[in-house]
Amino acid sequence: MIETLEEFLTLWNRFEPDDRQRLRHDPLEKDLWDIVLTKYPECKEAIALHKAAPCDTLHKLATDPDSRVRWFVAIRRKLRRDTFELLAKDKDESVRIRVAYNPKVPMDILESLASEDDYVGETAREVIAGKKS
Repeated sequence: MIETLEEFLTLWNRFEPDDRQRLRHDPLEKDLWDIVLTKYPECKEAIALHKAAPCDTLHKLATDPDSRVRWFVAIRRKLRRDTFELLAKDKDESVRIRVAYNPKVPMDILESLASEDDYVGETAREVIAGKKS
């Protein structure tokens, strides 16, 4: 477990494989999630990809102004339904496409994406067809 902000930052600033592994997998102390996001916004992508990131944190990141952060949230399987719904309506097409490719997206949300007349809809229809075969 990563227990302090200093420990998190030490891991963040190292490029050793073991440190990167810990940074991606070791849970953070409960209050650290929000502290890191508030004080170190450059770490948002790392938090979005963190295997132990709480669903509430991922939902908060799904509203981030940076579409790259939202894209990284959209690839996560461990999302609440309301987070999927939010990302499925994202203004950025690449985020909506990631939602369509997410294996855990609820079928009704995928079908809603399939009704779009753009590449998002085409992608969602292909995913649906693949699930039926």
